[in-house]
Amino acid sequence: MFKTLERYQKCSYGTLEANGSAKEIEQSSYKEYLNLKANYESLQQYQRQLLGDDLGPLNIKELGNLEHLLETSLKQIRYTKTQFMLDQLFDLQSKEKLWLEANQALERKLDEMYTENQIGSSVGRW
Repeated sequence: MFKTLERYQKCSYGTLEANGSAKEIEQSSYKEYLNLKANYESLQQYQRQLLGDDLGPLNIKELGNLEHLLETSLKQIRYTKTQFMLDQLFDLQSKEKLWLEANQALERKLDEMYTENQIGSSVGRW
């Protein structure tokens, strides 16, 4: 990692090395790396706790906060699922209405054809 950073700094900040500020850049980069690493490890620990693993080091207040967070997330998931199902229900009801209207139109057409056939056959007899 350091070698990669060093090569990058040589290419990008070649003139700065002569002034001795390359060491400062290297140190700040390393500090940033350590901060990112600590943040990453903290997020991994938090994820394990959300999944129910590694809860031993938590105190009662932290467990309560975790429980509250999980309940809130569950409510949000349920709300989203309910909203999705209601949207689907509305779409299905709209389709049902269209099919019923189409069915009624076909029935009227069929009745008209039947009536025309009845009238045509009765006229032919006279």
